[in-house]
Amino acid sequence: NFAIDNDIAYLYNYDYTTKSSSIKVFDVQTETVLRENFITDGTKITTPYGINVNPYNGNVYITDAYNYTVTGDVLCFNSQGKLQFRLNGVGINPNTIVFSNKASLPGGNEEQPETSSAFANKVWEYTPAPGQFINTATSAYKEGFTAGQVLAYADEQIKKRSLLSLGGFGGSIMLGFDHTVKNIAGAYDFKIYGNAHEGSSEPGIVLVSKDINNNGLPDDTWYELAGSEYHSDKIIRGYEITYYRPVP
Repeated sequence: NFAIDNDIAYLYNYDYTTKSSSIKVFDVQTETVLRENFITDGTKITTPYGINVNPYNGNVYITDAYNYTVTGDVLCFNSQGKLQFRLNGVGINPNTIVFSNKASLPGGNEEQPETSSAFANKVWEYTPAPGQFINTATSAYKEGFTAGQVLAYADEQIKKRSLLSLGGFGGSIMLGFDHTVKNIAGAYDFKIYGNAHEGSSEPGIVLVSKDINNNGLPDDTWYELAGSEYHSDKIIRGYEITYYRPVP
């Protein structure tokens, strides 16, 4: 990862021998390293994920993805490598920063509706299948957790808009909203992130249901949404996998 500002480049460097990382300051004209470590005030970054230079003032923004499973931070440094401010919990794997030459202030219109309810806020069921990230921080499981504790922790993670792994084939999660998701013809009604990166997407089967009987429970009829390949003759339906745990 790197960023260039006029003749100065900021280069992310990772040493696999010492398992340490740094951001070097490099002069592209003279082809010399000006500073081995850009950060000069001792600020620690766990997993540098993005480097961006503000074209209007030269400040350097570095994103910290931590362990790729929790919400990361954005740190702003001046060109001397001293921390100016930090924005915590901006999103999972933050790597894109957009700059504007127009100033803005925090706060907002009191009449603007609350937007937090735009996200699912309830986990009714969480049954992940075996997978590489199961029993890690991304699967809502901690040592000694009961099924109820796993569900409660999954609910907590969803409310924090964090990541939950469904494992391999067969893993599923049932989410609830505190409001009706409107079906608007020709528009996107809701979005599901599943490794939403080019070459790494993991699409799944999505079903929706409406609380017709108004009892607040997910016990009404469910309908499968027809995805892009729903009508393809290459689709295999009724596919089954039986997992088993071999004796050590």
